[in-house]
Amino acid sequence: MFVGDKFNLDALIQTLDTRDLPVFNLGILLRDGTSLIQALRQVAMNSQNRKIKTSAARAAELLAAGNSCAEVFAGSETRGFPPHARFILASPLEDQLKGHLLSSWQQRYPSAFAFSQHLYYPVQSIAMGFLCVLSLVTFVLPQFREIMLGTGLPLNGISGWIIDALCGSEVLLILFLAPVGIAAILAMVFYAGKFLFGAYNSYDQLNLFRMLSQIPPAQRFRVLEIMAVPHNFPRLAKPLKAFAKAVNNGESIVPAAEKSGLDGLTSWFLQLSAIDAGSSLILEQGAILLETRVNCGLERAGRLLEVSSVLLQGVLFGAIVFTVFQTMINIMLGAIV
Repeated sequence: MFVGDKFNLDALIQTLDTRDLPVFNLGILLRDGTSLIQALRQVAMNSQNRKIKTSAARAAELLAAGNSCAEVFAGSETRGFPPHARFILASPLEDQLKGHLLSSWQQRYPSAFAFSQHLYYPVQSIAMGFLCVLSLVTFVLPQFREIMLGTGLPLNGISGWIIDALCGSEVLLILFLAPVGIAAILAMVFYAGKFLFGAYNSYDQLNLFRMLSQIPPAQRFRVLEIMAVPHNFPRLAKPLKAFAKAVNNGESIVPAAEKSGLDGLTSWFLQLSAIDAGSSLILEQGAILLETRVNCGLERAGRLLEVSSVLLQGVLFGAIVFTVFQTMINIMLGAIV
């Protein structure tokens, strides 16, 4: 739950999801040769998660009654399972292959909470800044406005516009929406940074290498043709399906990758893994490489978020501080004149 010395909210959410262990146990049972119906019954008896327990028991009943996996796990009665597990269980793969995927393949998602570890400094500084601004808006700026109006001094320029805005009837709405607006801007900066630094582009490749490394070599491209859907590979589903279909029809890996539009890195690792068909080491090393690229992209996007937070706060809070001092100067100059 910690990355370095920072708390990782994404890891906490995954820890609190009690569905992962029953799905893992189901995968182990299937991988070891237990039939799907029997494995579901064992999970239903042993699971501590009520939704999984109910869904597994009902799925076992429907399968024993002669229903197909696609019908059972596409229905609403098995929604206690996570979406990725339902997709794997509904696929036309053998039970052992389903077990390999359920017990070993952990997808990496571009979670919305990936930027939480970079929010601590911005949140602290924004909170302190808004406490100071609240005191200025509540006590200082209204008094300055009354003094300016009482002495006949004009409220013009940037300082006059800010005083009018923060002393009006909609000041509470402005103060409420300002943190929301800042958070929205920082979120957009972070996600723009993920695209800019290439983190998003590597998710599908990372999930591809992780998945294939857990599948027996002889079954990899058949499994890939079934699993290559937008649910599992949002950006590479179409080229991956075309590639897998071509390879399953007897075409070589490199020409098939070129025709389907896969990039050179992906085709290179797939070709090396095919040469050393008895080992998954090449694919595991490719997954490590891509995970490092993703983590570096996320880290750079987080640094961009922190820098943008400083700049944004400097503009907003600096404008209010400028208004306070500019108004004080105008009052003193008016008193001298």
